[in-house]
Amino acid sequence: MQKVARRLKISIILTALFLLPIYLFVFPVWGKEASIDEGLMYAYVPWLIYLSLTGIPLFMALWEAYKISNHIEKEEIFTKENTESLRKIANLALIDVIYFFVGMVVMTIFVINHPGIMLMQLVICLFGIIIYIIFNSLASLTSEADKIREENELTI
Repeated sequence: MQKVARRLKISIILTALFLLPIYLFVFPVWGKEASIDEGLMYAYVPWLIYLSLTGIPLFMALWEAYKISNHIEKEEIFTKENTESLRKIANLALIDVIYFFVGMVVMTIFVINHPGIMLMQLVICLFGIIIYIIFNSLASLTSEADKIREENELTI
C-alpha cells in the first residue's frame, strides 16, 4: 500500500503543480491578450473572476484526495474519514457543475459567451456529473466496506 499511496500523492501534487500556473498565469495573461485582440476587454474581468472561482472546489478536492492518500499510506483504507472525503469530492464536483452551468447561462445572457466556449462548458459539466457519480458510488462502497470491517473486528 505504501507504493500506491506514494504514487497517489505524487499524482495529486503534480496535478496541483500543473493547475496552479494555469490559474495564476495562463488565464489572466492569455485572457487579456485574447480580449485585447478581439476587442472584448469588457468581458475580461467577468471571465477572469468566473474562471478563477472554478479553482476553489478543484483544489479543495485535491486536498481531500491527498487526505485519502495519507489514510491509504497508514493502511486505513475503509474508514469513515475516507468515506467523508469521497463524499466531499463528489459534492465539490457537483458544486463545480452547478457553478459552470449557472456561469454559462449568465455569460450568455450578458452576451459575453461564445458558442465554442459554451460547448466546452457543457462538456465540463458532463465530466463533472460523471465525477460526481463515480465518487458518490465510491463513497457508498467505502462506507459498506467500513461497516463490514467493523463487524469483522467485533467478531474476532
